[in-house]
Amino acid sequence: MFKKLTAAILTVVMCLGLSTSAFADEASSDVNHSAGAGGTMLFLDILREALGIDMGENSEAYVTDVDEALIDVYQIITTLTAPELRGRLVGAPGNEQAVAYIYSIFESLGLAPFGANGFLHAYEQEVFNPDLSNAQLTVSLADGTARELQLGSEFLFRTCSVPVDVIFTLAQDGTWVDNHPEQEWQLRSSPLNMIVPGRSGIIESGVVLENPINSDWPPTTHITLYQELYDTLMEIGIEEVHFRADDSRRIDTVHNVVGVLEGRDSSRAVVVTAHLDGPGFMGYIHSPGANDNASGLATIIYAAHILAERRDELEIDVVFAALNGEETGLIGALSLIPELIERYSELYNLNFDGIGATGSDTYFLFGEEYYDYHLLSVFMEIMAEHGFAYFDPISATADHTAFLFHDIPAISMAQSYMIHTPNDTIEFLDIEEIRLVGRMLAEFIIYGGSEMHIRDAG
Repeated sequence: MFKKLTAAILTVVMCLGLSTSAFADEASSDVNHSAGAGGTMLFLDILREALGIDMGENSEAYVTDVDEALIDVYQIITTLTAPELRGRLVGAPGNEQAVAYIYSIFESLGLAPFGANGFLHAYEQEVFNPDLSNAQLTVSLADGTARELQLGSEFLFRTCSVPVDVIFTLAQDGTWVDNHPEQEWQLRSSPLNMIVPGRSGIIESGVVLENPINSDWPPTTHITLYQELYDTLMEIGIEEVHFRADDSRRIDTVHNVVGVLEGRDSSRAVVVTAHLDGPGFMGYIHSPGANDNASGLATIIYAAHILAERRDELEIDVVFAALNGEETGLIGALSLIPELIERYSELYNLNFDGIGATGSDTYFLFGEEYYDYHLLSVFMEIMAEHGFAYFDPISATADHTAFLFHDIPAISMAQSYMIHTPNDTIEFLDIEEIRLVGRMLAEFIIYGGSEMHIRDAG
C-alpha cells in the first residue's frame, strides 16, 4: 500500500509537469524517493485518482502487528529529507511538498479531516527566501586585499534586521564595532563571536543553519563562516567585515496538516504534534532535518497507524497535527490552538521533536514541572517501562510551549543531535527506536490517554 502511495505521488509529479530526476530509484533500492508535488487541490484530486483507494480498507479490526508495507518509517524520513525539499523551509516549495506528502499519508490512514479544507489548516505568516536576499559578505584583510565570500559555500546568515548593510571593525580593546555608533558588538569567547545590545547578534565559525526571519523569537543574528576559511582569514588578519542583504520577506499562506481519529467522547482530545518545517537552505547548503524533525513526524504517523487500526478502543478524540512555522516562532501551533479550544472543552498536548538520534541515549522532557506534574509523571512512567532514559524535566521552547501559553497541559519528548546542520541526516537515526516510541505513544493513548491531565502542582 505504501509503495503504491509513493508511486502515485510520482505519477502526480509527472502530471503536474515537475522534474522527476530527483525521484529516480536508487540502484540499491526499489523504493521511490518521492516527496509530493505541492499543496494544491489539483495535487489531491490527481492523487486520489492515481491511488484508487477505498478508504474503508484501512478500517480493519484490531491487528497485533503494524503493517510495515503501509507505514515504512525509513521511507517517510527519506522522503521528507530528500535534497529537492531543501530542508522544508517554511514558505519554500519544499515545505509545501512536505505538506502534500503528509496530507496523502493522513488520507491513506483514514483519519478524518479537521476542518472544511480537508487536512489543510491554513494561516498566514512572514516567510523569507534566501535565494532572493542577494546577501554579500566582504572581508578586508591586513595584507591589503579584500575577499567577497560566497553564500552557502563559505558563509551562512540569519538576521532579525533586514534589509541590513553594516560594516564591522576591530577596536583596540577587542570589541567589534559596527557603523552605527550606538551599537557596539562585544567580543566574547572567540574572535568573531559577538553580541549586540538590544538586538543580539553573533558571527562565529562552524556550520549552523538558521531561519533568517525578522522575529523576536529566536532573537539572534548569525553570520557563520566555515571553520577552515575562518582560520585562514584570521591568520592573515581581519580588519573589516562588510555584510549586506536585501529584504526578501513576504507574508504567505502556510499550512499545518491536521487529522482526527474520533473517540467515543468528541468533546475531549489529546493533540499529538510534531513540526514539519526545518531550518531550510542557504545557497546550495541545506539541513535535511532528519532528527529535526522528520523523526518526530514519522513517530506520530507510526502511532496514528496503530491507533487507526484500534479506533474502536479510543475514549476521546486523537488529533494528529503536523505543524508548520515552529522554526520561526511556533506560529503554526499558535494559529491552530484557538480552533482546537473552540472545538474541545478539554484537551492536552504531546509533542515530539527529535526522536531516535544515535548520538544521544537520553531524551529531554520539556514542560512546566510545577504545573504539569501529573502529565509529566505519567509520561515518565511509561517511558521508564519501555526502557527510555530521560533527563529531569526542564522548561524549554518547542511547539508544546504554544499550548502552555493557553494554559493547556503540554509536554515535549525531544532530542537534539546534529540539528540545523548539513549532517542532520537519516544515517544518524535509529529507525527501530522511532517505531518503539510510536508504539509507546499509541499505548499511552489507548490505556491512559482519556485522562485529562489537569494542570496542578501535584
